[in-house]
Amino acid sequence: MKKAVSGIMLTVLLIGMLTLAFNIQSLRASATVKSVVLFSWDGVARTVFKELYDAGQLPFIQSPPFVINMMDNWQFNAVTVTRPQHATMFSGYLADVTGIWTNDPTKNLSGASLPQGYSVFERVKNYSNQTRIAGATGKPKNVGDMLGFSPPPAGQPEITYTNEHGFDTFVVHTRLLQDYPPELINTTKNVAGETCLRLAENTPPFFYMFHFADPDHTGHRYGFNSTQYRDAIRACDNITKYICDKLANSAPAIIVTSDHGFGKPTVYSHSNAPNTFLATNLPIRYAEAHEVDVTPTIYDYLEIPIAGFTPAIEGHSLMSIPGDVDGDRDVDIYDITSICTVYGSILGQPQYKPNCDINGDGKIDIYDVVTACIHYGQKNP
Repeated sequence: MKKAVSGIMLTVLLIGMLTLAFNIQSLRASATVKSVVLFSWDGVARTVFKELYDAGQLPFIQSPPFVINMMDNWQFNAVTVTRPQHATMFSGYLADVTGIWTNDPTKNLSGASLPQGYSVFERVKNYSNQTRIAGATGKPKNVGDMLGFSPPPAGQPEITYTNEHGFDTFVVHTRLLQDYPPELINTTKNVAGETCLRLAENTPPFFYMFHFADPDHTGHRYGFNSTQYRDAIRACDNITKYICDKLANSAPAIIVTSDHGFGKPTVYSHSNAPNTFLATNLPIRYAEAHEVDVTPTIYDYLEIPIAGFTPAIEGHSLMSIPGDVDGDRDVDIYDITSICTVYGSILGQPQYKPNCDINGDGKIDIYDVVTACIHYGQKNP
């Protein structure tokens, strides 16, 4: 009888402790307000970025604790140009899912835009309607229309959209940060910096995306070896600092990256230039990243479960435990099975999945399986 009573008391005590722990965790979660700022500096070559970084000419970018190599995803013949790589950056999907391979909408299965509901902005808004989501782009075409926003007529000033495609506010055609290339000036004012600073309201929770077109445009006009190209990257660093300083009291997660590199096959082009960079203040676990990993990292930080997303997210969080293939914040038998299913595949093959390539070496092999097994049973808090 005493044993039965003791067992009942132990069970009740255990249930009470678990309930208390759950309530404490819930209170902590509700008290934590998380915000994100994502910057895209269009067309930054890794070699030039490293040159400026090593010379101390990117003072803001030198402040985040993590600066790593970023590589475009070339799977399914996606070209290293603005539309397909931003589609991957903003969705966590490769071209086989986005249906966007090139800048030319007539050659894309999905035309100009991401399929509805696929973008990180739509999904964050669906998960947390209280989060203010705002963004701006200097490219009405290839970025604005890729997200579903119609470009303004040629020569017309910017257009502000409200409550569309996951954004509370989105500004199309902020133009540039600087007054060159001259052929892009026309009669309208370059207001990229001014517009983005205005949008960056320090009222958490928020999720902001700011796209700066200057490096890409100056690279096409002057070449990636030019002073103008370097000035454009410095200008991006400068405005990024101003925006982040304005938001500093909210302690947002900051991710700064680019859609592609520059300088290949010619100094004026980038159709064969996958190498760029990623900088962040998040505690990332990897030394290399791909465009497809940006969105899963944001979901991970915001604690948005992705296991139920359809189609399944193709990238992996840079914060996750190595081996957490399905992004459910632990490493279990499902992750091991997923890796084994595509075992032996290499970059460029249809069956290759970058989230299963844990060490990012372009092939899914025994090292990936072993790494996942080493972390088997681990969970993210």
